[in-house]
Amino acid sequence: MECIDFDIYASSHYDGRLSKKESENFQKHIDLCEDCRIKYKNLKVIVETINEIPEVELPKDFNIELREKLNNENKKKNRIKNIISNRWRFIGGIAATLLILVISIPMANKVLNIYPKNMYLSDGQIENRSNIGYSDMEGAGEIYSYELDEATDSGGALPREISDDILLQENDSAEMNQSKTFESRKIIEKGYIHLEVEDFDIIHKKIIFTVNEYNGYIQHNNVYNQFLDDRDINNILKSANMELRIPNDRFTEVFQLLKELGRVVEESTSAEDISDHYMDIDNQRMNLQLQEEHLREILQKADNVEDLLQVENELNRIRTEIDRLTGILNNYDKLVSMSTINLYIREVDDIKTSLLNIDDNLWTKSKNSFINSINSMVLIFEKLFVGFFGILPPLIILTVIILPLGYLIYGKFKKKKI
Repeated sequence: MECIDFDIYASSHYDGRLSKKESENFQKHIDLCEDCRIKYKNLKVIVETINEIPEVELPKDFNIELREKLNNENKKKNRIKNIISNRWRFIGGIAATLLILVISIPMANKVLNIYPKNMYLSDGQIENRSNIGYSDMEGAGEIYSYELDEATDSGGALPREISDDILLQENDSAEMNQSKTFESRKIIEKGYIHLEVEDFDIIHKKIIFTVNEYNGYIQHNNVYNQFLDDRDINNILKSANMELRIPNDRFTEVFQLLKELGRVVEESTSAEDISDHYMDIDNQRMNLQLQEEHLREILQKADNVEDLLQVENELNRIRTEIDRLTGILNNYDKLVSMSTINLYIREVDDIKTSLLNIDDNLWTKSKNSFINSINSMVLIFEKLFVGFFGILPPLIILTVIILPLGYLIYGKFKKKKI
């Protein structure tokens, strides 16, 4: 026997529950091991002391009082848990609401600012229309930020003396551009008119004539036919969505002429001043052009092959960006020079309509509809009946398993409650 086994055999040896051989081995060990012998003596003293303590009877209602105290303690703990849980739920709800607001407000602003408006609208959309036209140009709001010290496409950097010369040239051009002013503001004008007319064809021709007379053009012209009677293909009302481009200086005059062609249901105009944005893009383009000229001068003087390749790569990148900015400015010029009018015209019939004759096949259609309804009900009943028998085997198995388990769980819950 080893010392590590003392705790296993000590109590059983004192109570006389060990076998004869185990008891002899234990006794030999404590005779040889002084530490275990002392521990065994201490154990005997503790047991004898405890045995000398007289037993005291429990109070008469000890079990009832103990249960009441335990129940009260559990109620207090549950009350505290409920209070903490409710507080955290309330705080969590407020935090979730604030988080949703923080996320949704920037997204809503972004959608309202940049979401493109569709020009081709249905009748329901026309009635609720509050904005006009297409988005002027996708990507027009991008402002190019050009950093000369970024890596070139070849993975290298421009020589230091070249970069310093270009930066000095850029600073000089920036000072020159600060004094630049536009003779006129860059304003994009747009308008929207919803007209109701009695003779669509005549008004449609007048609109085309007016646009051509004022040196404008029709960018989109979609005509729709609404058939009022399937038995009479000539009984139709027409409508059209038109996008008109009018010279900027004739916008107001043409807008008024179009309003006089019918009854105005809705009209709106808007003007967007893009002068500052236009100037920023134009300044960027001029800076890039100056850098391009300076790089070409350096290219003529460079005699190192590596420097030549780096300068050529930088020139290609600058040239590409100049072309992109030039395209944006050209599109802006078109939008400024030619205003947009989105026109929706709808033909209305003010003539009193006559009563339609009763269809000769009314009874036949009604009978067929009744038969179809009965057939549908029969099919539904058949599917339900077949489906019920299809789920019957697993339903029986689940019932056999769930009912005993439910009964046992209910019994345990009821006992705990008592």
